[in-house]
This record gives sequence, structure tokens and C-alpha cells, in this order.
Amino acid sequence: MAATTLRLLSYNIQAGIGAGRYRDYLTGSWRHVLPDRRTLANLDAIARLLRRYDLVGLQEVDGGSLRSAFLDQARYLAHR
Repeated sequence: MAATTLRLLSYNIQAGIGAGRYRDYLTGSWRHVLPDRRTLANLDAIARLLRRYDLVGLQEVDGGSLRSAFLDQARYLAHR
């Protein structure tokens, strides 16, 4: 019987705002409320990462509010 590998990922995408350092929360906190043009580029980078996994659980995915410019991020990522 061949060994099977299942690649799992749990990932908090922070609504695609790209906050990676503590200071990002201070200098870019407006991105939690208002749309940012860099969000789509961040989501595309996240989509490339997700392709490596068989099963993915995402946290803080925006379902289409103002901060994501009314984009359903889960649907967007699913189609990438």
C-alpha cells in the first residue's frame, strides 16, 4: 500500500490587508475598515500559497464588506 500525504493548512488571511508586523496595525489600521488597492495583490499571493495544500481552513476572510470593496474573498480565492 502506497503512503498518502494529506497537506493541511490553517491560515488567518487578515482580510488580505497584508499586516505582517505590529507596526502595520498602527500605521495601516484604516485597512481594517476601508478598501486598499493592494488587497487584490495580497489575495493573489495567498491563492498561490493555497495551491500547495489539499485542505485549507481560512480565518478572517471578508465576505463582501466595504473594506474588501464588496469582494467575496472566499469565492475569489476558490477561483484562483
